[in-house]
Amino acid sequence: MPDHLDEVHYDAVVVGTDLASSILAAALSKAGKKVLHLDENEYYGGDSASLALEEVVRWANDRQNTASTSGARDLSRYLRRQRRKFTSVSYAFPRYSHSLDSPGSSSPLVLPSELQRASRQYSISLSPTLLPSTGPLIDTLIKSGVSRYGGFRLLEGVSVYTGDGVIKRVPSSKEDVFKDKEMSLLDKRKLMKFLMFATGDFESKPEVQGNEDTPLLSFLQNTFSLSSDVSFAIAFAIAHCTSPQDATLPALQRMRHYLRSSGRYGNSPFLIGHYGGPGEIAQGFCRVTAVRGGTYILGRRFRSLKRNTTSEGAPAHGAFSIELEDIPDTLHADVLITTRDYLPPDMLDGADDNSPSNRSPAAGKKLLARGIAVIDHPIQYAAVIPPTPDADQSSPSSEESTKTPQPLDTTLVVFPPGCLGDTRPLFESSVTALITGEGAFSCPRGQYVVYLCATIPSASEETLPTLNPESLLKPYLDTLVALPRPDSSSSSAPSPPLFQMFYLQRLDEPAATTLTPTESSNPHPSIHVISPDPSFTSPLTETSDWAATEAERVFRNIMRPEGAGTELANEEDEPLDFWPPLEEEEGGSEDVEEW
Repeated sequence: MPDHLDEVHYDAVVVGTDLASSILAAALSKAGKKVLHLDENEYYGGDSASLALEEVVRWANDRQNTASTSGARDLSRYLRRQRRKFTSVSYAFPRYSHSLDSPGSSSPLVLPSELQRASRQYSISLSPTLLPSTGPLIDTLIKSGVSRYGGFRLLEGVSVYTGDGVIKRVPSSKEDVFKDKEMSLLDKRKLMKFLMFATGDFESKPEVQGNEDTPLLSFLQNTFSLSSDVSFAIAFAIAHCTSPQDATLPALQRMRHYLRSSGRYGNSPFLIGHYGGPGEIAQGFCRVTAVRGGTYILGRRFRSLKRNTTSEGAPAHGAFSIELEDIPDTLHADVLITTRDYLPPDMLDGADDNSPSNRSPAAGKKLLARGIAVIDHPIQYAAVIPPTPDADQSSPSSEESTKTPQPLDTTLVVFPPGCLGDTRPLFESSVTALITGEGAFSCPRGQYVVYLCATIPSASEETLPTLNPESLLKPYLDTLVALPRPDSSSSSAPSPPLFQMFYLQRLDEPAATTLTPTESSNPHPSIHVISPDPSFTSPLTETSDWAATEAERVFRNIMRPEGAGTELANEEDEPLDFWPPLEEEEGGSEDVEEW
């Protein structure tokens, strides 16, 4: 890093390299704006970063409130907020008999030498997502040219845990439905009738009228006479509901999106990004910004971030001044774009950022319980159960349907609510287990990364003591690890994971300053806060498209025509395209990694 920067004044400063911020930075740079992009972390991606295994351990240590970590006075504003957002962080190396909670253990664990040597071969996502094959992010990747900077892999299958150590694959196409040997011909016809309905324009159909807020499970069983098993598979593995109470209309709209996505790139509606997914995609957009002249500074703490005020006229050096550690220059920008993690209290527009230290960050908030594990054996579907007497016999030969399945490199296992007998009131959510292997460039050959996630709708002061993410999610990990494998003896004990980590993630409420694009509702029209997904109904399948949608919304708010009260407003009457047409050298296919 040079002693002094060549540029100290920028049109816009973007703070945070999360996916939405990175998309926005690339769009602004392509619109001809001079962009400064900052992140206190030493890596790209923010809360959705893709990290090596050693970096994951360091991330966990930084967010633990233990005696061995830095005192609160030494923490930056960003890291203090991160510790309130990510809580109950614990990790261990079960295969190596290490435990963070061992008596007398107060120091962070040391990565075992075997894993230390292979650390850079892991790309572990802090926020794994499935990317629908059609939608805002796919369009953004293609129109921006960022798709040529990365690779993607089709999700190979979705399955539902049906109990007693069995996971059953959910059909992903009409052909798969009619090959299913366990479903009767009548049930197949009912299912196909519903799927045809779900892919169409159903909003005004009589079946939906009056049932918009009815739980989807009830709607499927009462309106389409689908069995309980089929209804659960549709709700939790196709519509990706998280609760039995999820409403019909939004679930149907999600399902239509996913069903229409199937077939664009193969027999699956979803893609998985290589090298951890959203973090790698974010880095691709950062590359576009850098090529267009953007300036990047990572790994530097903020000494100050303040809004300039003058008695008359606009500030000579921009609306905002930024001072960073180890950077002697004071940096200036006309527009500030950031997440709430970085904003000083006086810029939070009334948000209570200085809450008492004894107030829990999770009180009254929605949470995600997350788990990450590294295992060294695949998850396989059991051989198909022999057909029942009333099952359809018109499908292909039984030899095809009963052959031993091949292990899958990328797959999703869904645990419907209560399938393990867990009746705790806090835990009425489905649990998803996304599994990625070497084919997604996420880990060494022969290993797999398992991402567990469950939504906790609300947490109060009374329920907080019961919120232990490991106790909530470990039974599901144990169930996966214990699934029967054709290559092992049924009496052999399951191998423990090489690494496991559990934590709670608080879901921020959308910032007030981002909800209304009109200047009158925003006392700081030059401050644009990247808002989190306001629903989080399906965090695994919806957040990537939300990032693209939110980036475009903020872009249009910043670049709206002259007279709308923003420093970077477009001088033309017509708004700029979010992505201008690709230049020939940008849109070429040379060196583009195949999807």
